[in-house]
Amino acid sequence: MKNIKFQDTTLRDGEQTPGIAYSLQDKIVMTDMLCKLNLNSIELGFPAASKEEAEIVKEIAARNTDLNNIFCVFARAIESDIDIAYESIKEANCQRIQIVAPASDLHIIHSTRKDKASLLKDVEIAMQFASSKFTAQDAPRADINFLKELIGVAIKNGAKTICLPDTAGFCFPQEYGELIKKIKEYIASDKILLSAHCHNDLGLAVANTISAIEAGVGQVECTINGIGERAGNTPMEEVAAIMNLKYKNSYSNNINLKYFKKTSAKLESVINMNILNIIFIEFNITNIYITMEIQKKFELFIVFKFYMFHNIYY
Repeated sequence: MKNIKFQDTTLRDGEQTPGIAYSLQDKIVMTDMLCKLNLNSIELGFPAASKEEAEIVKEIAARNTDLNNIFCVFARAIESDIDIAYESIKEANCQRIQIVAPASDLHIIHSTRKDKASLLKDVEIAMQFASSKFTAQDAPRADINFLKELIGVAIKNGAKTICLPDTAGFCFPQEYGELIKKIKEYIASDKILLSAHCHNDLGLAVANTISAIEAGVGQVECTINGIGERAGNTPMEEVAAIMNLKYKNSYSNNINLKYFKKTSAKLESVINMNILNIIFIEFNITNIYITMEIQKKFELFIVFKFYMFHNIYY
């Protein structure tokens, strides 16, 4: 029976939900709750985003030196990001720096303004500093040959986990599953862990995540209550419940299912939002806060220019 690892990103990707900004105390409280869920790994944040964020992550790492949960931090393929990430997380008992770089032409052009050769070199150098995990941003919309080359460079330089995020919530389940199969076939090694990370712009984050599991990933990345930017991320509790109900004889996991209710309620209290996992379409351009500059690059993260997909907060 294959064990599926769960990585929580409530404290990192979840903080990109409009209206959410965690304090140190917020993250301390939620880290304690997430650890009790018995998750394999927990993303604490993006230390290079600000000095305050780096200090918050450092404090949480220092408070949890005896836990077996892996504490992760997010870093771009930039040396200064990696240095800050390492300093923030080094006191944790189990730590991981996950390097992210754009994979699609759209994200390469607008996120880095570099050519592909330069990007590959950046990833090569970055992975030598932090060789644990590599995330190929916007993988489903990348040229498949370049995506394979990018992943190959990451693995050659030490990556043990490869994440293929559906960054813009672009995929149908069969599309995402096929991508996972292609990359799994390309890697051709059971020593490399493939990870799924989905967004809910088309209301398919859970379906895509389940499709990825069926296609061969060994890890899924989710948030509590499905919070996250735009329409949110994959709700962890839904994936865990589906696995327990429909895949009990095929896959296992280590999650403490009975603790989800308390964790969900605590998150709602911390962020001061009650969340219904109902997706709807709102034709309201003002909700997307478009400026002329952002509008030029709108398709980076928004699949539809004039429709906003999101959870209902009340």
